[in-house]
Amino acid sequence: MKIRLVIFSTVLLLLVSISAFSQDKEWSRFTRYLDGNRYTFKVTAEELKNLPSWNPDTEDVPMSPRKALEIARTNLSKFVQTSEKWSLDRIELTRMTKDKWIYEVYFDCLSEDCGRADSDWSFMIYVKMDGSIVEPLIEPWDGKGKVY
Repeated sequence: MKIRLVIFSTVLLLLVSISAFSQDKEWSRFTRYLDGNRYTFKVTAEELKNLPSWNPDTEDVPMSPRKALEIARTNLSKFVQTSEKWSLDRIELTRMTKDKWIYEVYFDCLSEDCGRADSDWSFMIYVKMDGSIVEPLIEPWDGKGKVY
């Protein structure tokens, strides 16, 4: 009887551990380089689970592209110095899982005074369907070895 209890407890502990690990699992990672910084955007499975679902075959999108653009523009100034000089390049809807989607809002600045010393020509803001953005991890970057 004790052996069965030990085996059951071990299996239960293993299942709980696997569940806890998978909740923090990184689902997707995006990287951008701008003005001496590396911006790493990551989306976890737990974040996706909490977002509104969308089935494009049967429903209207939970948040309009216009609203996603408004949110992205508001947040752009947190990441670029001259946000008023950056213009919209494109908005894309990206499927993350079967029914979870995210907006990728791309901006570019072709002007010489955008502070792009050896940086990307564009910057993107990831807008989740709940109206929040994917907050990047911002680290200094030495200008060597871009990894996307």
